[in-house]
Amino acid sequence: MEAGGKIAENEHGRRIAILIGTNEYSKVEKLEFAENDAREMGEVLLDKDICGFDEVIELIDKNKEEVSQKIEKVFKNAKQDDEVLIYYSGHGKPSYNFDLCLLFKDSDPESLLATSLKFDYINECKEQSACNRVVVILDCCYSGTAGMKGDSLQEMLSSYTGSGTILLTSTGQTGSSIAKEDRELKHGVFTSYLLKGLKDWTADDDDDGIITVNDLYKYTFKETKAKGLQRPQMKGSYEGEMILGRSPQKIKRKELEEKNEKLIKYLSSAPPYVLNRSLTILQKSYENPSALEPVEVDIWPYLQSLLDGKIEIENYIKIVKYQDKFQKQKGEMQKIEEMHEREKRDREERKERKEKEILKVEKLEEQNKKSREEINETRKLEEQEKLQKDREKVERKKPEDASKVQMFSSSMKKRRKLLSKKVLTVGAIFGILLILAILYFNHYLNERSIPGNAPAIKEISADVTSGPAPLRVWFTSKTTGSPTRYFWVFEPPDDDWNSKNNTTARHTFHEPGIYTVSLTIENDAGNATLTIKDCINVTSEGNASVFPVIPVLFSSLKVPIVEDFSADVISGPAPLRVWFMSNTTGSPTSYFWVFEPPDDDWNSKNNTTARHTFHEPGTYTVSLTVENDAGNYTVTKKDYIKVN
Repeated sequence: MEAGGKIAENEHGRRIAILIGTNEYSKVEKLEFAENDAREMGEVLLDKDICGFDEVIELIDKNKEEVSQKIEKVFKNAKQDDEVLIYYSGHGKPSYNFDLCLLFKDSDPESLLATSLKFDYINECKEQSACNRVVVILDCCYSGTAGMKGDSLQEMLSSYTGSGTILLTSTGQTGSSIAKEDRELKHGVFTSYLLKGLKDWTADDDDDGIITVNDLYKYTFKETKAKGLQRPQMKGSYEGEMILGRSPQKIKRKELEEKNEKLIKYLSSAPPYVLNRSLTILQKSYENPSALEPVEVDIWPYLQSLLDGKIEIENYIKIVKYQDKFQKQKGEMQKIEEMHEREKRDREERKERKEKEILKVEKLEEQNKKSREEINETRKLEEQEKLQKDREKVERKKPEDASKVQMFSSSMKKRRKLLSKKVLTVGAIFGILLILAILYFNHYLNERSIPGNAPAIKEISADVTSGPAPLRVWFTSKTTGSPTRYFWVFEPPDDDWNSKNNTTARHTFHEPGIYTVSLTIENDAGNATLTIKDCINVTSEGNASVFPVIPVLFSSLKVPIVEDFSADVISGPAPLRVWFMSNTTGSPTSYFWVFEPPDDDWNSKNNTTARHTFHEPGTYTVSLTVENDAGNYTVTKKDYIKVN
């Protein structure tokens, strides 16, 4: 590592870390936080906003063979531009020759060389690798002896670690050789400050958004020294400095600050609006390039050239002035074009509205004319039919009168004969009269039978019509006609309590939106359905309601209601022609009459009245639906028309 040297960036190679941690030992004292040290170091190294390593290999609670094989394999596969970081947290012990030995769960101090991993092994693996960027971090007792050899602890790091290797140790040649754990920190002391320096960016003392190995060492040395007798140590050499932490946001902010200072210096004599616009463009280009206005997009390349020293300050000022003037003229022209375009659209819209109104009036006049013609034609036909029937009745009456006289005479003779013979008794005469009365009564029922009253919905109300989700609403209805069944329909349905056969119901609306409510009631005489559109407004939590609270839904929302509909005749022989009339409220805009079966007779599908001819004997159902923007209402009368 060369003081004042350039920072070594690894733009193309991979960054690989091997993290080793062991708490449990069979032959030596157990540790509390070594494994946690290794795991948390792995999280920090993988964090894209801190270190951003490509791969982290955790070797937690492994034996010597597993660790040595993994280290050798990683170095063997590493390329020249790759970076390898090895971190160890556990027990360390020097050999008789003061070579540092790293202990694992199966290590035995009595057979130290056979059951531990000598630090020299890492150097040997590195020397066989093409990789020349290596950082080794050791948090263990006697870690300061790593890279040393001989009784005098003479430094042999250059021959053991090779160039391109940096070694950070938790202990050094001075201070205590014991690396301590701290229960308050829940880490080894050395590792705790390594993690804090990276995670909190406290190791970035110059606030440039970059933490090098040297930055991290200086921060960790200061904090560890203040905590106790440990004196961390850094050894080795590296071309430039290896970057451990990189904060793109901090780097970007630092770069922006430097360019702002340069820009203020360059444009100190320029008009203030040129400097202000340039600083604004620079700020937007770093924070939100999409927010650049068209004129700023045009100026930005020249601003970059100014900062890179490629154009003169005077030329840049002229360019900014020209672009501002040009953009202003362009904006004025665009406003004029937009105004002309709006005027053109307005003229076309007015023309289109006028044409539509003319077509609507013409269509309405045509419909009225056709309706009048059909009504007149119908009346003429009815008058002709009535006149023809009257004539036929008169013609039939003549022979009937003569026949009646003859029948009366014959009847009188028979009665005199019967009376004279005293054949008929008073009981027989009474029986005949009773039979005639029953026949006449049945005929009257068939001719004038009127179905029972179909039910009607007079009102639907809710305890609340708006509020944040989930919104629970109680619905109440007022009906007439003694309905026997109730069917409530909500959007969407859920498993909340809901009486399907009651005048009241409850429903919970779970998602924000505007909902429609519908109720159908029924009895043997028919049914009625009332649908209220967009009557429940459910908002997200904290949002105000679009609609005010409406206690009575249909009356406030002006839903159309069919009070009743009737017919001029409800029974008779086929073919039976019937006029239907309706009584509605709520200003319906559409009427839909439904007959069984339909035919091609005159039938207004959008009127308060309609006419239908029933050609076949039978019992028929009639239905009417009225609708407007607030909702719709349907009344159905079962078996309303009887055709003999």
